[in-house]
Amino acid sequence: MIKGMDEVIEFIEQQGEEKKELKKEIEKLGEIIIKMGEEIKDLNEEIQLNKYAAIREEQRLDLRAQHAEAHNKILTQKLFDAEKA
Repeated sequence: MIKGMDEVIEFIEQQGEEKKELKKEIEKLGEIIIKMGEEIKDLNEEIQLNKYAAIREEQRLDLRAQHAEAHNKILTQKLFDAEKA
């Protein structure tokens, strides 16, 4: 009978140790998840900044294209006027 009780006590102690180990692993996983969430947040912020930079660059290039087109029209008109003269 005592041998059986010792086995039960050992089993319960083992279960307690396993529970402690699982709790530690869950805490570690929680920390990892929090860090991943922070990294995702940082990446999203970086994506937004890159998106805004791309929009600004696109607007800048559009403005340059408009300027070049206007300049081209002026030069074309001058050439046309020169050919007339």
